[in-house]
Amino acid sequence: MSRLGTGALALLLVGCAESATNPSLPNTLVLDGPDSTRKFNVAAGSSIQLTARATNAQGNVVDVSGLVAFVSRMPGVATVDGTGKVTVHASGTSYIIASLTAGGATLLDSVAVVGWTWTSGTTRTHE
Repeated sequence: MSRLGTGALALLLVGCAESATNPSLPNTLVLDGPDSTRKFNVAAGSSIQLTARATNAQGNVVDVSGLVAFVSRMPGVATVDGTGKVTVHASGTSYIIASLTAGGATLLDSVAVVGWTWTSGTTRTHE
């Protein structure tokens, strides 16, 4: 959940009025994972760590992973905790969504996580 006024987000907001036109407020939220793709293939039983970064109009980039709310669209396939750690439970695809509210605006980003399993030691299966 968002905790405005603390941590990394405070660095973006320091000395700023709550205004949608304020260039110091974050205007972009990006989720990063173990590589530069937006779709991560992960074996069931394994985990990956996502990082959320906010950028403002002045180009300042801050890790806000501890300030965003994470949610999984398909928790039967993959779950995500409050730090952005994604654990895959089954074959299929889940979208992990991060949201950050600041200055009256909500920023969103998402990535796809494709869970897979080995079947009879031959091929991996996924949705």
